[in-house]
Amino acid sequence: MTKKRSNKQHKVETSAVMLQNPWDFVETYRALYDNAAVAILVLKNGVYVDCNRMAEQLLEISKTEIIGTTPLSFSPKFQLDGVESEGRIEQILNQVYSSDSPVSFEWLNVRFDNTFFISRVNLNKIDISGQIFILVFISDVTEYKRNINE
Repeated sequence: MTKKRSNKQHKVETSAVMLQNPWDFVETYRALYDNAAVAILVLKNGVYVDCNRMAEQLLEISKTEIIGTTPLSFSPKFQLDGVESEGRIEQILNQVYSSDSPVSFEWLNVRFDNTFFISRVNLNKIDISGQIFILVFISDVTEYKRNINE
């Protein structure tokens, strides 16, 4: 008769197997990041340093064109409420850096071809080897907003 393993035991065994080859672990997380159904960008010192494929699709430009830009690069001069984007970005980033809690908000974006879309943005501060990054998760909510306003 075989003994049934507990869920906790299975998790420990799975984790041990993953740690045997750290590259498998890295490749797994890279695949999750690259294939996520939401746009993910990585911000360091106010500049995008990485992004996934969905970010390229959403912004309609390549990763190499995104890297080195800032959130202001994809923002109109003013948000829908009339507040200047530059000042709002500064305020939001200060809030993220000074807190350990994620920050969520709606944002009017502009692509390089001057098309606009409304997004739901979630920002999470993370510490990797003593360096602070902000994970930026962006979902296009333009159609949703259009449908609820009809």
